[in-house]
Amino acid sequence: MNYSNINHLHLLEDRGSRELKNGEPFESTESEVEEGNLAKTLDDNTSLGSSELSGLNLPEFSRNIFDPDLEGYFDKVVRRLALNYEPAAVSFMANASAALGGAKMLRINDGWTEKGCLWIALVGKSGSGKSPLLKSCGGAFLDSIEHKWSEESKAEKIEENENFADKKRLKIDGGTIESLLEFHSHNPFGISRTADEFLSITKGLNQFKNYGNDKEILLTLWNCSSSNYPTLKSPRYIPNVFVPLSGGIQTERLKELIKQESINDGFAARILFCYLESQKPLTFEEDEKLNESAAEVGKSMLNQIMQKLIDLREIPNETHMEKSAKKFLYDVGYELDQMALREEDAIFHGLKKLKTYIYRIGLLLHYIFEEDPDNQLLSLKTAEKTKELIELFKANMFIAYGLAEESIQETCRKIILKTLQEADGPMLAKDLKRKLERRIKAKEQTKLLTELEDEGKIYKGEKDGKADTYSLAEKS
Repeated sequence: MNYSNINHLHLLEDRGSRELKNGEPFESTESEVEEGNLAKTLDDNTSLGSSELSGLNLPEFSRNIFDPDLEGYFDKVVRRLALNYEPAAVSFMANASAALGGAKMLRINDGWTEKGCLWIALVGKSGSGKSPLLKSCGGAFLDSIEHKWSEESKAEKIEENENFADKKRLKIDGGTIESLLEFHSHNPFGISRTADEFLSITKGLNQFKNYGNDKEILLTLWNCSSSNYPTLKSPRYIPNVFVPLSGGIQTERLKELIKQESINDGFAARILFCYLESQKPLTFEEDEKLNESAAEVGKSMLNQIMQKLIDLREIPNETHMEKSAKKFLYDVGYELDQMALREEDAIFHGLKKLKTYIYRIGLLLHYIFEEDPDNQLLSLKTAEKTKELIELFKANMFIAYGLAEESIQETCRKIILKTLQEADGPMLAKDLKRKLERRIKAKEQTKLLTELEDEGKIYKGEKDGKADTYSLAEKS
């Protein structure tokens, strides 16, 4: 099955030009697009591009989701790691999910509530900085909380022979599904599973040939419903199931994660993908100019937010939405449902799970933004920012399924064909390039258009004897 079929290459919505130049948004002019200057502008100021993603512009969102000081800290982190900005914000969300825990719920309607549980995979080549990014954007704070709890346990003189799983934990970095459940049963407000390699979470599932239901258990954990996971010695009832997952995965190993089995059982659809892309490294002089004091303000804010989540973690609460926010998020879900109807099974399942994530992300942002989130309604402003993140994850999902099936060059070619297929007649070259600029790097466009013309798949013509046009070649 071809998951990159041109009928579902909606890699990015046309949300206007949001490239960042010196930290500020700028609009590209028609002359820049036509003359190829846009490619030089982006290459000089933004991305080097990684070998796996050469030719494809990664999705972005505007720098107004979080507080400017917090975003300033994220910016410093990614500049030091020579990465794009978006994975820093997503890494923070992954760690915030672990801190929030399963006692908080968002009421959607009479029969539907959601918790802020996220399963996030950062995608990039080996050594690109996935683990340091997770650590810098909240992971180190979670480690400090675990250390604090460990010291408190020692101060309380817990017996040496006490069950190791009895100790209070926020997360575990390894182990089997059985050990995860055991830790969770002693930590009723949730236990996060983190991994340098996301695939290590699934490695060894159902390793016994004739029996074993590890994969089934893992899938039910995503649902965040109270469940029994009995052993021979205990009924082991977990009333507030809450198991966020986070880790990195190498781009070339996506096929191991997005395989037919994982599509059929819905595991792949439960994962939120976010791509890392290499940026130009800082020179010594550029590194020296980073505003450390401003970044420390942002880091302090990050720690304060994480501490707030920890402080509220064990207090059960059900959040409701402002009527305007409820309608707004309903409409976002409706759009995903409409899109899903046109897709093959793999993308259909992904979009359906993304609809659930609308409310999980919304609840998490509510607790991040509000000073007293337990006693406030989820606002329209939070709902609008939720949509920004949903658009980011949707775009990354399409890229992930595309790369799992075929080469990036083939993906870019299909984007061009899809764009021309949807056009109402021949497109002016400048209009086509403007349409593609948010998806395909400008320097790749001419090359790909020439290839497609030589192969007889598209036709290059003229309008009024002056401007070049492109259209799909007529079938003979």
